[in-house]
Amino acid sequence: MMEVFLLTGGYSKRMTRPKSELLWRGKTFRDHLLASFPEAKTVGHNEGYEADFPDLYLRGSSLQGIVSSLTHSTGKRCLILSCDMPFLEKKHVASLLNARGTACFYKDRFLPFPAVYEKKYLEYYKRELKRNQFKLQYILEKTALSIIPFPCHPHAFFNINRKMEYNRFRRYL
Repeated sequence: MMEVFLLTGGYSKRMTRPKSELLWRGKTFRDHLLASFPEAKTVGHNEGYEADFPDLYLRGSSLQGIVSSLTHSTGKRCLILSCDMPFLEKKHVASLLNARGTACFYKDRFLPFPAVYEKKYLEYYKRELKRNQFKLQYILEKTALSIIPFPCHPHAFFNINRKMEYNRFRRYL
């Protein structure tokens, strides 16, 4: 069985609090995702919540979360999720689990999460971090990552990054 990691991050400047602690229907985003993926190991550095593994970096970029997850992984590849997609369920990622090194796009938009990342690229990702290269799409284009279309409900990939999005999310759903 493939390992699953949930990036819980830390403090979000745009949200003025950790995104994993945002509430929806009485539960945190983190708890919604852990209900759908109970085998997931959390990676982060939130105050008040102890993750299964620490995030190895404090800056909080997506690539740093990927490097932290791959470092803690015991397998050759793992599924990595982000905490700001509370609608995501296992049925949405089934097609990823059968592929090697796979990310998705939805409506012409690249999605670094959820994605299957291969450990063989860990050293390359670390080198890019040392070069202060944080643009994930650029870095992933240099690997053999397959990008596949994601045929599921658009809410599955509703990603919440700003207060405005969170407020809209709470109002409509």
